[in-house]
Amino acid sequence: MEIRVLKYFLAVTQEKNMNKAAQLLHISQPTISRQLKALEDELGTQLFIRGNREITLTEDGKYLVDKAKQIITLSDQAELNIGNEPSSISGRVIIGCNETPSVKYLAEATKKINNDYPNILIDVVSTNADTIKKSLDNGIFDFGIILSPTDNKNYSFLNLPGNQEWGLFIPKNDDLAKKESINKNDLLASNLIISRQPEFTNTLNKWIGSNQEKLKVTALYDLLYNALLFVESGVGYALGVGRTINTIGTDLVFRPLYPHLKSSSSLIWLKNVNMSSVAKVVLKQMYDEVETNK
Repeated sequence: MEIRVLKYFLAVTQEKNMNKAAQLLHISQPTISRQLKALEDELGTQLFIRGNREITLTEDGKYLVDKAKQIITLSDQAELNIGNEPSSISGRVIIGCNETPSVKYLAEATKKINNDYPNILIDVVSTNADTIKKSLDNGIFDFGIILSPTDNKNYSFLNLPGNQEWGLFIPKNDDLAKKESINKNDLLASNLIISRQPEFTNTLNKWIGSNQEKLKVTALYDLLYNALLFVESGVGYALGVGRTINTIGTDLVFRPLYPHLKSSSSLIWLKNVNMSSVAKVVLKQMYDEVETNK
């Protein structure tokens, strides 16, 4: 599969029409049609259902869309990152990040990298831990920042300074907001909005103990900001990591769990991968940030 043909394929899936895709790519319609027919022959499957007005994807076509995007991203990244002299390193590093205050270390590292290597672009993607790991596995992300990594077999990691405390985000006029901390009985008596991430639920289950099945979960979230909108609407209380979201000036307050539950964050990357010169610059600067903030 040629990168050029995959770009043709994605243009057709976007426009849902051969003529419009050809105009977008500034090539002739017979050329794009011939190339995509050759791609179907190469793969031994039908990618499109060709209608009179619109082209739709088959199941194999839908599968190829995601893979084509990944392949093109990897190709563009490799082209950017390979062949740079140390004095003129340029390229892009993609870093998937949880919502965590530890991202501030990446921000500080980025500021220093920008001063020394103005042609390096740090591309930060805010997402959940599952997506970060899958994107690392597929080579889409170079690094990730997540809470408390549990998989030491597939990933190398750099522990970032500081711990974040778990607790509930509660409307400030709620009776529960009058408490200084939240105990297990409070949690069991509340409607909860919790993260869908396995690491999150595993940590919570260990803390809550044998009562975990009694928790009343009313909603799940990937990113905490969205969960807080549900709290404001009265769906329940959001369980999350404090200081991730600043509640000053809002109608919400944060109350920590008691006994206290804390998590650390780490920068992670795939083991046994040859890093680009750009990624090595980022990793070195992150190590320097950690050393400075010990």
